[in-house]
Amino acid sequence: VSALAYGSQLPESVDKCIIALSQLGEKLPDSYSEADTKVYIAQTQDMLKGFRTDQELIEYKKMRDPNKIMAMKLYARLESSLQMTKVEAQPIVTMKIVQLSLARGMSPISPLGFTYFGQL
Repeated sequence: VSALAYGSQLPESVDKCIIALSQLGEKLPDSYSEADTKVYIAQTQDMLKGFRTDQELIEYKKMRDPNKIMAMKLYARLESSLQMTKVEAQPIVTMKIVQLSLARGMSPISPLGFTYFGQL
């Protein structure tokens, strides 16, 4: 995936990431409409309501599942690649990172998702 991205083959890199994520049980929608994005934002905001303070997020459990940790790494790769290939899909990936962090625990990739989410 990285070799494709660095070799100026970003569309192929994106496709490989999506296939790998699917093999890890992570699905991305087929379309990336504004309506889809609003649904993901609402879902993510609902998940965040369970946390009263930033400190609770900071102290939240650590992600332990190796498959989910790998999925987070692939989502991070997608974040940067999508900014140059499918800008409309990037917010969905951002929210997938945040949602996976909230559902399964924080990983080193989690801050990336929260940072991008704060910019939406």
